[in-house]
Formats: sequence, C-alpha cells, structure tokens
Amino acid sequence: MTTKHTPGPWRLQLWPSTGWEVTGPASGPRIATVYAPINCRPDAESIANAALIAAAPDMLAEIQRTEAALGENLQWLTDILDLRIRQGDKDAIKRLAQLNAAWIGVVRAITKATGST
Repeated sequence: MTTKHTPGPWRLQLWPSTGWEVTGPASGPRIATVYAPINCRPDAESIANAALIAAAPDMLAEIQRTEAALGENLQWLTDILDLRIRQGDKDAIKRLAQLNAAWIGVVRAITKATGST
C-alpha cells in the first residue's frame, strides 16, 4: 500500500510565538500547527493534541497490522468454534462477535485515515 500522507516519523516542535508545529522527518514539511491558548503558553490540551497528530503515522501503521492479523485469524477462529457456535455456546458467540466488531471498527478507522472508500 502506498501512502498519500507525508511519511513518518512526524515530530513536534515548540514555537513560543504560536504553539506546537508537527513536521515531517528531518524537519520536513509542516504537517500541522496546534496553536497555544491566547497567552501563548502551551497547555495540557494543546500538547496532547499535537502529540496525537504527531503519532498519526505510527498509529496508522500499527492499526493496519492489527487489521491484517484480525482479518486473517477471524475466519480460522470461526472455523474452530463452529461446533460450539452451532451448539449455542453463548460465550463463544459473544467473543467472536466482539472480535468481529473490533475488526470492523479497525477497518473503518483505516478507511477514514487513508481517505479510502
């Protein structure tokens, strides 16, 4: 999969006059600016927002690996648990439903992050 976004890692830089800047590798292009409150002192919320933005490429890579592992293993688990599911084992049904819901959520997050349809 090719990425359309600036490759990571993204870094944080504090600019006392504005707030935090998120830049690409090796002081690459500016990705985002998270402005500090009016007093120009970074507060916990602006720092947390900037850190979250800077972590985006790493989080996307990890969630893509998670999606692949879940997708690969869900069918296997379904096959393994088939007899228990047909016997109405509520615990097996519940656990498989939770994993399936997690996988769907991960796919939706990747779709949103990559702009895919």
